[in-house]
Amino acid sequence: LEQKTNKKPKPKKKRRKTKTKFAKMATEAKQATKEVTDKLSRTPVKALADKAGIDIAYVGVGIVIFSILFVLLGFCGSLVTSLAAFFYPLYRSLKAIRTERDDDDTIWLTYWVVYAFLQLFDNFSEWILAYFPFYYPLKLAFLCWLMVPRTDADGNEYMGAKTLYTSLVRPAYDKNKQSIDDFMKSTTAVLGELTQEFKQALKELVTQNASKIFGLISNFSAKGAEADKKAEEKSS
Repeated sequence: LEQKTNKKPKPKKKRRKTKTKFAKMATEAKQATKEVTDKLSRTPVKALADKAGIDIAYVGVGIVIFSILFVLLGFCGSLVTSLAAFFYPLYRSLKAIRTERDDDDTIWLTYWVVYAFLQLFDNFSEWILAYFPFYYPLKLAFLCWLMVPRTDADGNEYMGAKTLYTSLVRPAYDKNKQSIDDFMKSTTAVLGELTQEFKQALKELVTQNASKIFGLISNFSAKGAEADKKAEEKSS
């Protein structure tokens, strides 16, 4: 008797390719973790990890995992980009204030002007753009281009914020300078009047109700003393 067997061939090649891809990804992840760990070992993070009793390798793994989630899913994207845009420029601005040079003050003042200008648009558009893939990694790369100083062929320090200022921000301001100045002048005057009116209203409120306020405070204190006295009598 002839027995016919209908066996489907196993997709060995596909399985081998899948295993090869996973093995390659695992090798690259291990290599990236090792590089990050080696670099962290030469920074103050090593001392902090030792004080906390945490192995520096775990810190490296955490950074790699966080970086993957940030790039692929935008994990904590708003927080990361806000911290990046704030802390390093703040540090450099504080250093620039303490130097006698004027050019570094101009560089970082330019950055803050450009950053404030961009924030006007980002606050309205981020909730839409955040749904696009790789928005936060691209935003972080753009912020790094804005803030990281570079040196030209003549030895002068410059950065992306200066390029954006001269090509976009300054022309927009020069074009609408008079309108902006008038708006700021009128707004400042209105805010000054409102501040004075608020101070006067608060002063009148306190003056008219001072006796009531002190009466409430004294009644509250008397009731508290009476409650303490009753508690002492019960305990005795």
